Amino acid sequence: MSKENDEKSEVKEETPPEQHKTDEKNIEVLHRNSKKLREDSDESDVIVINTGKRKRGKKSETSVRVKRRKTIKIIINSDDDDDDNIIDLTKLDQKSSCETNIYDPSPITQKKKKGSLRPIFIDGSNVAFAHGKNKFFSVRGLQICIDYFRRRGHKVKAFVPNFRARRKHCSDSRWLQKLERKNLVVFTPSLTIKNESKVPYDDWYVVQMAAKQDGIIVSRDNFQDIARIEPKLRFFVEERRLVPTFVDDTIIFPMDPLGNRDYNLDEFLRY
Repeated sequence: MSKENDEKSEVKEETPPEQHKTDEKNIEVLHRNSKKLREDSDESDVIVINTGKRKRGKKSETSVRVKRRKTIKIIINSDDDDDDNIIDLTKLDQKSSCETNIYDPSPITQKKKKGSLRPIFIDGSNVAFAHGKNKFFSVRGLQICIDYFRRRGHKVKAFVPNFRARRKHCSDSRWLQKLERKNLVVFTPSLTIKNESKVPYDDWYVVQMAAKQDGIIVSRDNFQDIARIEPKLRFFVEERRLVPTFVDDTIIFPMDPLGNRDYNLDEFLRY
């Protein structure tokens, strides 16, 4: 076949004749999304199609040309007792530096229910030092912040560098370790290299998880360094950040979280 004819071809069948052909509806779905694929696909991606009509243990493939030199491979892989036709387009999101260090095996199969509570991701060191008047890491302050959101019904994670769990690096190491065992605190790495302590930047964990789950960042930090490195995260550090204020042991959040006199704190914390 000539090169000209190959470029005009929209669908190239590689499926052996003895195996079932791909459901035409699936191909139509793919073509309807071809514009998005052309914009987002930098390399060959994989779309999984479940046809529900093949012999057990068999697998076939179909290639669809979405742009010259760029091909999306469809892998047909299903069991006899599964009659659903599925194209997993979530695999086609354009990769960037904010995604290359994250892997979650749980597929995103449904949108968040409107009005449901957003998950909360706390910049643990920032909040703890805010309660400690920037003099010490206050585990009590961190607990107060966690309790506020848990009482509202949110899922909460606070990220804290692992070295803070040692004595003399926080107000109460046992208390902090207890929060970690309760799955409320996540310890980020603390390294020792050539007898020197090295701490990977823990703010990335907070911002990336908030971006991944469209959650809320709780911190007094504006994270502009991260926004400069990864512009795709700017929206989350600017419009998904909630700033706490401590008055002794009382924690207060702004009624207008974005400072626009739009008093919608409850809406801000929901999808």
